[in-house]
Amino acid sequence: MTPTAQRHFSERLEDFSEAPLNCREIVMLGDSLTELHVWNEAVANNLVLRNRGISWDTSDGLLLRLDEIIAIRPRAVFLLIGTNDLWSGNSPETTASNILKIADRIRTQSPGSLIFVQTIFPVTGAPLNWGAAPNKKVRTINALLKSESDKAGYTLLDTYALMVDRNGFLNAAYTTDGVHLNERGYDVWSALVSDALARHGLWKQTP
Repeated sequence: MTPTAQRHFSERLEDFSEAPLNCREIVMLGDSLTELHVWNEAVANNLVLRNRGISWDTSDGLLLRLDEIIAIRPRAVFLLIGTNDLWSGNSPETTASNILKIADRIRTQSPGSLIFVQTIFPVTGAPLNWGAAPNKKVRTINALLKSESDKAGYTLLDTYALMVDRNGFLNAAYTTDGVHLNERGYDVWSALVSDALARHGLWKQTP
């Protein structure tokens, strides 16, 4: 992790300590894709969603900060992690294994919590000129997450399918830089989260 990333990580943990989670809240857990969105305003007008995203975080890093989440026995956790693993040196298999470990720890240590594992978004070839290699890893990770969802005790939300274009890249209409989402992309993601909350009895929209 770069000094900038490490500094931001420490700052976010300090922010979390100053605004601790409350028992049975709903937690959005992940990296910058999660951190950079205002979930309450976009998803639920009468429901608190706590943002525990940290930019530059990986599946390894998230495993190390799960205690805060498990301690409050959350009503639900929405997990999206793994994009930064594409460049951290983790193999797709290691990344998927870490995500499964995260879900398993929540399931076993907070058995009343609903767990929503979201598939990793593709990235765009331009303007960052990454080509197709990262997206091959993404597809491998997502396939592993799909194959394990039933026995691992989580609900899979296929966010990848919403974000991918016909060429296997992140839809250019949804991104600011090939990785991060613009307002339109977040609207698409938020709608999926809203639907999941409603289908599982966690939220009912009010006028």
